[in-house]
Amino acid sequence: MPLQLPGVPVLDQCCCCCSLRWGTTVLAWLAMIGAVLQLIFVSYDVSTLVDPSSTHNHTAANVTLDHVMYAVEQEFLVTMLVVLVLEMIVTALLLYGIIWRRPKFMLPYLMLSLLTLVFTFFSTIFYGVIETTFHVALGLVTIFIGLLVIALLAYFWTVIYSYYRQLEETIDVKYQRQVNATTPYCSNEHV
Repeated sequence: MPLQLPGVPVLDQCCCCCSLRWGTTVLAWLAMIGAVLQLIFVSYDVSTLVDPSSTHNHTAANVTLDHVMYAVEQEFLVTMLVVLVLEMIVTALLLYGIIWRRPKFMLPYLMLSLLTLVFTFFSTIFYGVIETTFHVALGLVTIFIGLLVIALLAYFWTVIYSYYRQLEETIDVKYQRQVNATTPYCSNEHV
């Protein structure tokens, strides 16, 4: 059963002039390149992480706080590495689905991206409100820019979703033709 979300528009083109297939392919490759670059930067951060016991700051309060911060940063970076590898796998599935016209392989990316959009929306509002308590103008700018980025990401998601729906409809039509071609003709004369 294909993914159908009521209220989500289905586009005919990407950016008013490109086909959905071309736009989805470009977006998928950009996502893959972004994930690879992030993986490189996070791997570098992990490799340059300095253990606080190797420094010469030996007061008890500094050592404890340094070790806690080191552990938190190490956990965060390792988690980021795992998330980025998963993102690359899901994006590779998206590319496979686009290239071979297999919409089912596009579903993990669509689901993960939709969850990311929702999470990004709420975290943008949350951090914008927190920032507003310290500096009103900065908080409002954070919310405004965050919502613009979310709108752009939502449009990109809609392009990929539209291509997914286009592929699903094409497959449904082909399947229906196959069923009609293989169904024997039954007339009422023999009944």
